[in-house]
Amino acid sequence: MKNLIYFLFAFALLSTGCEEIPPDVSPPNGGNNSEEIDVNLEDQPRQVLIEEFTGVRCVNCPEGSEQLETMLNTYGNQLVAVSIHAGFFSPPHNESLYDFRTDDGTAILNYLEQPIGFPTAVVDRKLFQGEASLQIAQSTWNGHVDEQLVEEPKIKIGIDPTFSMTDRNLTVDLTFLPTENLSNEDLRYTVMITENNIVDYQTIPVQGDIPDYNHKHVFRDVITTNFDGDPITEDILDGFSFEKSINYTLPENWDENECTVIAFVHYSSNNNKEVLQAAEVDLVN
Repeated sequence: MKNLIYFLFAFALLSTGCEEIPPDVSPPNGGNNSEEIDVNLEDQPRQVLIEEFTGVRCVNCPEGSEQLETMLNTYGNQLVAVSIHAGFFSPPHNESLYDFRTDDGTAILNYLEQPIGFPTAVVDRKLFQGEASLQIAQSTWNGHVDEQLVEEPKIKIGIDPTFSMTDRNLTVDLTFLPTENLSNEDLRYTVMITENNIVDYQTIPVQGDIPDYNHKHVFRDVITTNFDGDPITEDILDGFSFEKSINYTLPENWDENECTVIAFVHYSSNNNKEVLQAAEVDLVN
């Protein structure tokens, strides 16, 4: 009996001594936090940004917008679409209820180069091989989106908006999760708001000006400080997330239930404006 008691006592001591204690891992800089990462964010696929430039007086643009809807049905949440009303065809009709033009939209058009013709779009702000400009013709949209989707995302983006109906204050909390080490030289993030299903005048083929055209993905505003993005100053290291937060007051005439929040990470230099990853969520969940 004594031997049995000694044996049990010794076994208990050994079991306690072998208990595994997890290491205390701290992020490499004070602004990063890799301890709690959303599983959905880790699983986020590559998401491509397409910025369509359009206008209510552009007779050919509805054809481009129709193709954009077809592409969104094909690619699902791997394609993030923005329709920016800027340029020659963007002034509203005399009968228009809304003026979709914005200072930021005009600045973005100039920043991404004026197109030769419409419909036109920019895919991931990338200058593709064989193209003379960031602005590319409608016939090439699908092919260049496919080209971008082959790549794995180098950084993943979580968007968590909180909206107050009382004062129309919007808080957007962002989480960025790099999947490789990145140089932060000229690397920026931009946050935009778009609005869907705005019914107003549009020039279309044959019928001319119609009052009940459904405008989708209408660019409303850049809510980061700069139209060309705000600098990322954190160390961008594989597996170590960092966070940003933005406050914004939503104008009264925007339907919050039709608005989306778009965020993307991109370079911003004369030689490289490429978007590394984009993400989009409804403003009101």
